[in-house]
Parts: sequence; structure tokens; C-alpha cells
Amino acid sequence: MQKQDFEEIAAFRALDTSEDPEDVQLAESGTASAASQPPLDELQGVAAMLAYSVPLPKLSPNLKQRLFQQIQSTTPQAEFLSTRAADLKWQKTPLAGIRIAKLYENPQTREVVGLLEADAGAVYPQHRHILGEEIYMLEGDLVIEDQVFRAGDFIRYGPGSVHRAHTQGGCRFHFRTSMDDQFLEPLPSSPFSP
Repeated sequence: MQKQDFEEIAAFRALDTSEDPEDVQLAESGTASAASQPPLDELQGVAAMLAYSVPLPKLSPNLKQRLFQQIQSTTPQAEFLSTRAADLKWQKTPLAGIRIAKLYENPQTREVVGLLEADAGAVYPQHRHILGEEIYMLEGDLVIEDQVFRAGDFIRYGPGSVHRAHTQGGCRFHFRTSMDDQFLEPLPSSPFSP
């Protein structure tokens, strides 16, 4: 092996970045000449000092809290959840003629999944979606931006989208959205409040 090759392998080893088992074995075995050991020691010293040569960045005061929230939100949740139709808990909302049954809430991601049931003529006021919205129509009609959606139709709006909806004859649909959607018309409280 040439001296230059050994020094490159030794540099990778000093930084603990070599993934080739032969390189690691060669650098650790000392099969190179004794003259090559001082450069390896020097490189390891330089590698150790690199971490202390960079100024520390200013950390956000809530970094620890955000990291723990991120860890918690990426922790696998229970793999199975079910709700029987007989166990649905329909709740009135501050919106006239509209009820929801929450199926799932995730406080870390702020996601809510459920069913919405609206009487004929009910209006869902103009609102902005924080994470987006998905709707699967189960029955009736839902009018959004002059489009009429019926049973079997799927609707998806991306984050930041704004719209208003109403029903002519009443409807029921499955939804997935954020607990933090912003209502652009005055409401006494969010329909997703506990």
C-alpha cells in the first residue's frame, strides 16, 4: 500500500467516517510503517479539535420542548383503533344544524378525524385549513365553490386553502383536518372544541 493511500484511510479513520471494514482493520492493526503513526495521531488530534473550533450557535429557548414533542409525535401509536356505529358520540357544534362525532384526535399533530352531519340548509362558514382537509361523502349533498359533491365523492384541500360550504338537503361525511383551522367569520367557539 502506498503511503498516500494509508494516510487517506487514516484520515477517514481519525474522523470515524470510514465504513469499509478493511480500511478500519488496516488503520487499527498498525500494519503500516511506524513512520505513519505520527500522522495518524496528528489527524486524530485535529479531528478532536474541530468540534471546539466552531462557535456555538444560539439555540432557541424552546428547542428542548420542540425536540421532545417531535420524538413523541414520531413514536408509533397503537396500530389498531375502532369505533362501532352504536358507540358514536354525536356532539352539537356552535354552527346551527351541524353535529360531529370525533373518531380520532392526535394532540401532538393537532389532527382530528371524524364524521360530520348537517341538516338541510346548514352552512359551514369560511375557514382556512392549517394542515389541509380530506372529506369522503357518505350521503346527501355538500356545495363548495359552486360544486356539488354527493355520496362516494372525495374532496381534498391542501394547507392554507380557504373555502365555505353548505348543504341543500343535508349530508353526512367523513373528514380529516386540523384542530387549529382558522375560521374567518366570527364563531362563539371552534366546532372541534371539547
